[in-house]
Amino acid sequence: METTQKLIEIDPKNPNAFRTQIYYYRDQSDFKTVIDKCKKVLQSSDNSTDLLIEACCQLGDIYYNEFDDKNTARKYIDYGIQIVKKTYTPAEIEKFVNGTNVYLSDQRLVGRTNSVRELYVLKSDIEDVNPSFDASTTVELMLVVEDKIYNIKYRTNW
Repeated sequence: METTQKLIEIDPKNPNAFRTQIYYYRDQSDFKTVIDKCKKVLQSSDNSTDLLIEACCQLGDIYYNEFDDKNTARKYIDYGIQIVKKTYTPAEIEKFVNGTNVYLSDQRLVGRTNSVRELYVLKSDIEDVNPSFDASTTVELMLVVEDKIYNIKYRTNW
């Protein structure tokens, strides 16, 4: 945090410093600080698109998962999705959201993720829209040996 603070003094709009602080405060369960920092990012007109998307994602996630406030979460998630749609083509959005090859292993999601994907996952969860997925089952001698879910796909046409 000390290094991050020095970096912010040199470059207040540094996205890496912002992310480091956000994840530090989230890890400390200091959601008020995270919310304050994210709102400052959204209020500043000269922040990068990636920072704006990240701030919306963080706010949507905190309000939805930590405070169980779907209305406020939806406001930030929808705003983040608006920014995404102004910035990227539908094909790029599809790649960000569903091109990460996320799959289920031992009841845990495995794979790469990003803020754009997280916004669409949150939106699907809030709107109660289940993702589609590919699946395979291996059966030997009438016993299921392996049930595998892979390539989880979320809706991208919100």
